[in-house]
Amino acid sequence: MSSAYISRQEPHHNSSREVFVVEDDPVLRQVLRDFLELHDLIVEDFANAEAFLASSHAATNACLLMDLELTHGMDGLDLLKRLKDSTQYLPTVVITGCCSVPRVVQAMKLGAEDLIQKPISPADLLSRITSSLEHSCSSCTLFDSCIGASDRLARLTKRQEQILDLVVAGRTSKDIAADIGISQRIVELHRSIIRKKTGAKSLPELALLTTAAKGVGLCGRKIQRQSGIAFLAV
Repeated sequence: MSSAYISRQEPHHNSSREVFVVEDDPVLRQVLRDFLELHDLIVEDFANAEAFLASSHAATNACLLMDLELTHGMDGLDLLKRLKDSTQYLPTVVITGCCSVPRVVQAMKLGAEDLIQKPISPADLLSRITSSLEHSCSSCTLFDSCIGASDRLARLTKRQEQILDLVVAGRTSKDIAADIGISQRIVELHRSIIRKKTGAKSLPELALLTTAAKGVGLCGRKIQRQSGIAFLAV
């Protein structure tokens, strides 16, 4: 295994749980497989989205771990759209190596429930996979996460909400300052406060948080439509 991607940890047992991995980097794909199997998870990996879609992935206690920046054939957003349009549901964790807020927001709108940025933290990866597997068993977990996101954003002032919307839209601090008529220094101060209040450490995390908060009103309808399985799409 290459330590450039992820380091090994002591195993943590999660019997009878399956993770489908879609990753076109063969080294990272093997590293992810080895790490997840080390923690007693059943793993089936695929080099591209087409191979995954052609396979049977109807496991009831499973989740999908996929790279958003697939470079061969169908890309990550295309795969998410195909899954959203199908009748099958899989909680999905997206791996991304970029900080493109529009792409992250689009991934959330297409049904991705969580994201993890490269370089991948082993503890973070295991935590998010465990959470996604819990989502596959309980529709209430996703609804609770929507409510939690809404509560965190409720701590913001109206000005901070305004700045957050512009940040998620991809505007720079300089642009935001010009847009709303305040100094760039004040914008940076508000952004720092927003990170502290929400607990978000990056732009993609802020995008994920705002998308989840907007899903509060949709969760109930989606749970009912999926016969007890939550599916977040905004």
